[in-house]
This record gives sequence, structure tokens and C-alpha cells, in this order.
Amino acid sequence: MKTTKENWESATANLRNRGVRSTVGESVEAIRIRDYAAHLSKVYVGESLLDVGCGDQFIKKCIDPKVRYIGLDAFPVFSKPDLLYETWMGNIEDEKWIEFFDKKIDTVCAFAVMDNCLDFDKAIENMKLIAQKNIVILTGVDIEADRFHTFKLQLSDFDYRFSDWNKTYMEEIAPKVWLLEYTRP
Repeated sequence: MKTTKENWESATANLRNRGVRSTVGESVEAIRIRDYAAHLSKVYVGESLLDVGCGDQFIKKCIDPKVRYIGLDAFPVFSKPDLLYETWMGNIEDEKWIEFFDKKIDTVCAFAVMDNCLDFDKAIENMKLIAQKNIVILTGVDIEADRFHTFKLQLSDFDYRFSDWNKTYMEEIAPKVWLLEYTRP
């Protein structure tokens, strides 16, 4: 599954600039979706974590400070690396990240990214090559492609592409929002 660069850039800009929608505000669903710390407590987080589509690096605030955090985003909010935290500008679909992160990343997280990526299959393929232990995904499922989403994803899209990995966690945390964990066999 691929989309055009223009469609992807438009959807990404819409997400960044949106006002009140399901993931903002104080509704029960909005709070549950944003409660990344609770989500991460349900899955394995290794000694290093690559946050795909890191945005404002919210995940960094939710993990143990001993975990080496690395952010990757096409439009990063922060780009100044420090001793423990790094942020790189780029897309997970770019093959250069496979060699760059080779054997250095235990856990790959992609929260609110997969239903708005440029090339779904390439993103999954590269995350599988980078992650040494597991991949954790928080994504919309069965949401029509619109100005915020480049793909309408189904759980079967993930099951098919991760058929060679173990599905170790699966939970619908809000209507049409799923937390998935796949572990390297």
C-alpha cells in the first residue's frame, strides 16, 4: 500500500494542525489514546527504543530514563540530540535507517503513524529489519482514508505482514484504535 507524497504531506499537515478531534480534548477516549505510559506498560520495552513518527517525543516522557530513546520523524518538533536522546529527520520507509540502526534497537514504536505513512509495506518491512526484539503499534483500524489518514487499515493488514512474527499483545483501547505488539520469533 502506497500513497502519493502530496497526499501523505497533506494528511500529515492536517494531523499536526488539527483542533479538536478524537485524540485531543478531555473525553474518555482522548485521554485513553494519549495515555501512552499505560499502553507501554502492557508491552515489552527493551534497553533501546526507536520512536517512529516521534513528533514532540511524548513517548520519551513515558519510558524509563535508562532506556536509550531515539526519535525518527519526517517533520520532527525537536532535532537537537543530547547524550541520551537523539532525534533524526526522515521517514521509516527510507532504507538508510536499516543500516544506520543495525542491531542497535530493541523496540520499535509506531504510535499514530501507520494509518498515515507514505508506504505502509515498506514501513513495516524496515521496522521488522530494525527491531531486534519487538514492534509496538498504536493505530487506527477501519477508519476511512481522509484528510488525516492515508490508508484504511484492517487488523488483517498487520496479521498478514507479521505472519512470521509472534503477536504478543492486542487490545482495542478505544473504538477503532488498537494497540498491537509483535515480537521477533
